[in-house]
Amino acid sequence: TADRLIGAASPVAQMVELHTHIEADGIMRMRPIEGGIEVQAGQTHMLQRGGDHVMLMGVTETLENGDVVPLVLTFEQAGEVELEVVVDNDREQGHGN
Repeated sequence: TADRLIGAASPVAQMVELHTHIEADGIMRMRPIEGGIEVQAGQTHMLQRGGDHVMLMGVTETLENGDVVPLVLTFEQAGEVELEVVVDNDREQGHGN
């Protein structure tokens, strides 16, 4: 069955939101995703720079390339999924890595 990513949290940020990019008047703008992100059964949904992504706000420590950040994704059905994400500030958008 399908599930929905409805939130995220990390101990290195005061607030974590799901964001996406939309084009308005020829300008790309970020905005929060209302209602979460639906993921169909057996499918994946890429979170990446320049598209749907997790936005860390109020980061509480200095993060450098190669640092590992704990991240918890919350799904309606699956509940909490704990991840470790490697900081990569140099990656260009759109590579899907």
